[in-house]
Amino acid sequence: SSGIGVSTLTNNDVMVLKKDVDSIEAVSPMMLISSPIKYGEKSAASALVLGTTPDIFKVRDTKLDSGRVFEQKDEDEKKRVIVLGYPIAQSIFGDENAIGKKVIIRGEEIEVIGVLEKPKQSASPFGGQSFDDAVYLPFSAGIELTGTEQVFRIVAKIKSDTDVKEAKEEIKKTMLKNHKIPIATSGAYS
Repeated sequence: SSGIGVSTLTNNDVMVLKKDVDSIEAVSPMMLISSPIKYGEKSAASALVLGTTPDIFKVRDTKLDSGRVFEQKDEDEKKRVIVLGYPIAQSIFGDENAIGKKVIIRGEEIEVIGVLEKPKQSASPFGGQSFDDAVYLPFSAGIELTGTEQVFRIVAKIKSDTDVKEAKEEIKKTMLKNHKIPIATSGAYS
């Protein structure tokens, strides 16, 4: 997490973006949960554990190798479920079916409900770890595990008929307004 930096983002920012920015198709918060994932004697210490909302799967245009992604119902019910990136599932389970198994994160049992497809290439939006090495659990479960609602990043997918530059400006203005930062001083917040 030290490589990602400190954030002043909140889940309220996500709600404001959903409500006020018409060009957004999907938007999701990402909470970074510092913890290895354990299963029996195996551990994936390098996994990027993210608390997020079901929209993350639309933003990432996720395809599954097996199982399912979590849904709004899982989020609303604070279900302790997780979707594993393919490399993480392989490192912990090998060729064994991961679906229905329980992994341990921060001393708590979390049920594996999905495994993402094998990545074609690995790339990270943060310049570090790849999303392929990430695991996703409902934001509400992340709050229960960490005792915080800290949002480290917000990711969004723009509607296909939208100019990206215009959407970026609309998002930037909305975020500055929501954080009560004068737009005239926004040059440093690109």
